[in-house]
Amino acid sequence: MSEEEDQELVEPEELLCKACGSAEIQRRPRLGYFLVIAAVAIGVGFLGDHTETAFFIVAAAAIFSMISDRWLCTECGSSWK
Repeated sequence: MSEEEDQELVEPEELLCKACGSAEIQRRPRLGYFLVIAAVAIGVGFLGDHTETAFFIVAAAAIFSMISDRWLCTECGSSWK
């Protein structure tokens, strides 16, 4: 993939904060958050013999990671998808 094709995939206005217009934004690692929560829940669930509870915690973490915002402005703290 060439550099021109990469630039076409992300619209320039998406790289700016919608609240303050800052270019200082970062992407939240939603998959990383989910994997950490899931690993801890499964580990504690198996150790404490509460596998059903661990299942529901992992399901809740999956839903949370899907609905949480992807982008975060480091200037004003605003977040958006």
